[in-house]
Amino acid sequence: MEKFAEGVLRACFLICSDSLDNIKGTSFSKIKSVANKHRAIKREVGDALSEVYTQLVLQSLTSSNRVDEHSWGTLTAAVLKVIRSLIDRADIDLTGIKFLDWHEVDLPDSQLEEGTGERNNLYRHKFNGSEGAIELRIGTIHSVKGQTHTATLLLESTNRGPILGQLKPYLLGELKATEATGLQKGWINTLYVGLTRPTHLICLAIPESHKKTAKSNIDWTSEDFERLKANGWKVARVNEKLLLDFI
Repeated sequence: MEKFAEGVLRACFLICSDSLDNIKGTSFSKIKSVANKHRAIKREVGDALSEVYTQLVLQSLTSSNRVDEHSWGTLTAAVLKVIRSLIDRADIDLTGIKFLDWHEVDLPDSQLEEGTGERNNLYRHKFNGSEGAIELRIGTIHSVKGQTHTATLLLESTNRGPILGQLKPYLLGELKATEATGLQKGWINTLYVGLTRPTHLICLAIPESHKKTAKSNIDWTSEDFERLKANGWKVARVNEKLLLDFI
């Protein structure tokens, strides 16, 4: 639902890109940066339109049938009403908006099943010399909250990071999570969500050396590896052949 809402607001932005000054004071200008965009759209467009829009979006998300030209037309008709309500621009003819038109895409069912496209952010990895394959779903920690997986790989983030690097004292057991404050407390709470998704295997992918600030680096030493192993972790390097060398 939230992704649909983000798309609606993106459409509002594209439609008004000729003169963003004209949207000041409109519903779109009030909600374009809020956190829960779906709830904000429902609040701004009123109960009647909100009900129609929400039901159509739910149907498109839960229907077992593939989206066709008819269902797309019904959905976009409601979306255009939502957009018209949000931008309040009588000077724009929304019937001339072309990027919401239906475009037939002939995508084989086998491709949908294998997830070789962008569908569901799914990457299908085939093993060399084997018919076997494994499906990897890519996403943020927040996007998998409440889900359960067999295995999870957490990658170090460079957004305000290195986050895992700056949590090094907690991973080594030098500090307790209850002692964390500020940004580190928020990172630990998020990390807890990621670490508790898998049922069988959790893996952290962290560079051995990464820049923390302009003047200092965070380095993982052989002593750190020994402490990790003492805490129950298995430690390995990824070699040039993309294989694991356990330390």
